[in-house]
Amino acid sequence: FRCQKKRYPGLRAEISISNRAMSEEYEYEQTLCQIPVCHVFRIPPRTSAGGHRATDWTEEVWEGKLSVVQKGSQCTIFLRDRNTNAEFARAPISEGAVERATDSSRYFVLRCVNQTTKQKAFIGLAFNERNDAFEFNVALQDFDKYLKQQSELNTTPSFVDEPKVDMSLKTKITIKPSFAAKGAGAKNPGGAAAAR
Repeated sequence: FRCQKKRYPGLRAEISISNRAMSEEYEYEQTLCQIPVCHVFRIPPRTSAGGHRATDWTEEVWEGKLSVVQKGSQCTIFLRDRNTNAEFARAPISEGAVERATDSSRYFVLRCVNQTTKQKAFIGLAFNERNDAFEFNVALQDFDKYLKQQSELNTTPSFVDEPKVDMSLKTKITIKPSFAAKGAGAKNPGGAAAAR
């Protein structure tokens, strides 16, 4: 189907307006990282204020894949089965949702939230490779930078809200500009300027 410009002059404008409205109504979703293999452990209660130690994690309860997905200003860590893609758990990223183990850069503690009951549970997360843990960290840092940028944009002063200054001339006010003559024209004010 081809639209002739002569027959439908406003079609392109309508399409652009429709696309703009859709972008404002819907938020796009992007995957910040995908890790093909990760492990979940049942973690014992924290024994000190220093944090969780990976050496204390001995009970592995699940193995699958991990993805970090951002949608607008929300970001969630998903743990899914590698074959069926069934969701095992999810951890919405917020303050205190992810904590690194004190004795290893490949181990983390996630605060998962049950979508039905809203109950929270802490689980241990482990990666086989340091590169996987690095990629996971970079995804979290990218989301944190995004939130900071959005916060800066929202706090930028808006000039639209400033009160308008009335620059119009008041009634019965006459302005007489005074121009200083330069060069030879100053000696002969009735010369070329007067002839024009």
